[in-house]
Amino acid sequence: MREGEDAIPDLLSELQARGFKRSYHQGSAEYLELTGAFRTSEGPVQCRLEIDRTFRQPPRIFLTPVPDKLLPVAPHLGPNGQLCYAAKGTYVFDIYDPVRQTLALISRAEQVLDSLMKGEMREDLAEEFFAYWGECSCFMDVEGEETKPLQVYSCDYKSIKAKAFFLTDNVERTSKKLTVLGGEFEQLNACVFLISSQSNPRPSLESWPPQNLGQLLKWQRALDHRVPSKILKKIRSVSKRNVEACMLVISSPGFKYGFMVAMPTKQDRKFLRKRSMGNQHLYPLKILQVAIIRVDDKYLTERNLPAAPNLARLKITIIGCGTIGGYLAELAVKAGAGTIGGHLELIDPDRLGPNNLGRHRLGFGDLHQYKASALVSEIKRVMPSANISALSCDARDIELADPDLIIDATGDESLGYWIAGNYHRNKPILSVWIEGGGVAVRSLLNYSGSGACYRCLCDYNRDYAFRSVKEEIDDVFVGHGCEELYVPFPATVSLQAACLGMEAAMDWAGPNRLPTLRTKVISPEFTSGSDDCCPVKRKGCPACCN
Repeated sequence: MREGEDAIPDLLSELQARGFKRSYHQGSAEYLELTGAFRTSEGPVQCRLEIDRTFRQPPRIFLTPVPDKLLPVAPHLGPNGQLCYAAKGTYVFDIYDPVRQTLALISRAEQVLDSLMKGEMREDLAEEFFAYWGECSCFMDVEGEETKPLQVYSCDYKSIKAKAFFLTDNVERTSKKLTVLGGEFEQLNACVFLISSQSNPRPSLESWPPQNLGQLLKWQRALDHRVPSKILKKIRSVSKRNVEACMLVISSPGFKYGFMVAMPTKQDRKFLRKRSMGNQHLYPLKILQVAIIRVDDKYLTERNLPAAPNLARLKITIIGCGTIGGYLAELAVKAGAGTIGGHLELIDPDRLGPNNLGRHRLGFGDLHQYKASALVSEIKRVMPSANISALSCDARDIELADPDLIIDATGDESLGYWIAGNYHRNKPILSVWIEGGGVAVRSLLNYSGSGACYRCLCDYNRDYAFRSVKEEIDDVFVGHGCEELYVPFPATVSLQAACLGMEAAMDWAGPNRLPTLRTKVISPEFTSGSDDCCPVKRKGCPACCN
């Protein structure tokens, strides 16, 4: 294998054959610099190559100068003329053949440049814009159609030593998120405007980044000629008002980005008008680049589930906040439970004991606390605005608050019978449990009055039907004296049970509702006893046939 400097002579020879020359002045010891030209259908384009001498990074390529045809903005070009030609993850740099790999990447760069010169790829890689934009972040917590008045807060995070803004249409909801983040928050005396654009942004290759409103308007005019007039109209509408700043959020086809304009004082406004006419007195106003980052509940829920069903807007009750229910509750919230008008209810009468700590979602700081209420507090750190409530009581002592889905995560067979008998007629019931000492995990979804209920399945199992494994499962307990007995298994089993249950819940929320009985065998010493299927109601079941 040729490594580092050993491969440089061979690479130089190949590049010289392509018309590149080693630069007389080498800017850095880490890079080998060469100058030459890329061949395109529009003619040669001068460029500078910077080759990583260790071959750990792909070649850096700069156009010197940027052709007039690509000004003032162009995709895949940074403001300093650097050409972006290969996204990370789209290539594997072969350390055993660095010369051939480097030449292949340079050829790819030449192809990309040729496409740019022909006017192609105009909408490619709009996301690269945030590599060049954003002096600070603005977290946008806005739901609905963004028609409500928006308020902006200045946020000083002590924990991460950073300053940012929060944009919201619901102060009560957003304040829950701000409280979890910590730090100091202050509402700004600022107006907020949303402006639509039909063009995704790209950095200007003439003057970047824009320092004042005049430079920003010139840049926006090159992207979408209708946007500058919209910006000026909004700023003029507040120029005579007593506001300190004006935040404008540009909604492009791909994403949102924004900037803050520092509005002049009353004395400055008079001075500026005397010096200039029309809108020109606004051009010197300083701007602050703002990267808009969505943190609304809809985005947080759907970001990892695009166009897929989720648990938002639904009323869900989880009975049992133990080793399964703790993880299941968190997964449910991350899938949208308790958000956008939904509600998640957690029910468990027990407190967290030391024997729970090795496999529970809660930790040492929650010892002797009621599991349900402690879990609500913990999950609200994950999703502060989620609508979650806790009942620290036995589910048999209350009337459930009309949920869309009941999840039994207790693993208590007797309680499972009771839930099936009382709610099977009009509520879907999802049961999730662990068999033996972590031998297998199972879930059963019983739709309102149809299919086998949890009691049906237990009776089937006693008759050796629909069993999780073929082998017999021995009861294994740990404990001595008056200590409570419990079944030993690691937290990984609890997590797998929760995941299996969540997959079934997500399928219930969407069009895919089969199979209703699912099994995952955990222990390698056991073999699967039945395939995933849809058991029918057992004739004469005392829970669901009365």
